[in-house]
Amino acid sequence: MRNPDGGNRQPGTGATPVGRLVRLFTMMLTVVLLHGCTGVSHVAPGRDPAQPVIIYTRAGCPYCAMAKTCLTQHKVPFQEYDIYRSEKGSRDFKSLGGIGVPIIVVGRKRMDGYDENRLTELLKNEGLLNRQR
Repeated sequence: MRNPDGGNRQPGTGATPVGRLVRLFTMMLTVVLLHGCTGVSHVAPGRDPAQPVIIYTRAGCPYCAMAKTCLTQHKVPFQEYDIYRSEKGSRDFKSLGGIGVPIIVVGRKRMDGYDENRLTELLKNEGLLNRQR
């Protein structure tokens, strides 16, 4: 059956294939974003204890910039790896199963995405917050 706009319509659904793809993409994107913002998880052992905070970023990412600003304001040293410009960053991002950035690794804990309250809580729990602000 043909739609007036030229798209095919499945009988009884009232939706074009493009409309179904858009809905499917929207649902998948929602799942990915929610997964990336679910909180803190543990990472595999073997992280360098001398560098307690590692942040995986990409150029132009506003959440990455906000996370780095938060760490800087709290005087927490961190190592940054751009997942597109650094071979190590790209390799680590893949091994972490990264979907989006930033990924922030604090000690042996990992946070996907950025939320100032969650990050400061994680830093506090790990004993990294500069209490003399």
